[in-house]
Amino acid sequence: MSNKNSFFGWTAVFQLYTLKDFLKDSIYPVIFSAIVMALSIICDIESYTLLGKTLNIGLTIVPVMLSLLIAAYAILLSMFCSNTGKTIANQNGGKELLDELNSDFATSIFASFIGILFFIGGSLIHQLKFDFIYADFVNYSALFYRITYCFFLSSF
Repeated sequence: MSNKNSFFGWTAVFQLYTLKDFLKDSIYPVIFSAIVMALSIICDIESYTLLGKTLNIGLTIVPVMLSLLIAAYAILLSMFCSNTGKTIANQNGGKELLDELNSDFATSIFASFIGILFFIGGSLIHQLKFDFIYADFVNYSALFYRITYCFFLSSF
């Protein structure tokens, strides 16, 4: 298969899932995260504790999601390589469907992998218990990112 007609590869993914699509998919997670942040500030919940809980939730859920995504993607890849994939690609709109499925799975797997790295790094930093004058600002910023990420990942 030539590179232009390939279902696979990051060039195929980024042709179908553009920055505009990313921004469009980010609107609701940012709104929900802002609501959660406002409620946590209004209810005077300690930012350090809340950040720790979101890190633990992320480290529990995201690896499981990643393993399920990889398993489903492996099934999808086996379908691509079989006669079923060729049959679907030859039908009206079939190639576009397969391209979109590949793009969605690849983007979700990439986002999950990056999320795991950030959750592990954030958890390690959280365990150090730094204490400085801007701790609440940093904690709330990290908390906003973590909540937005979780909502964004769940919207795929």
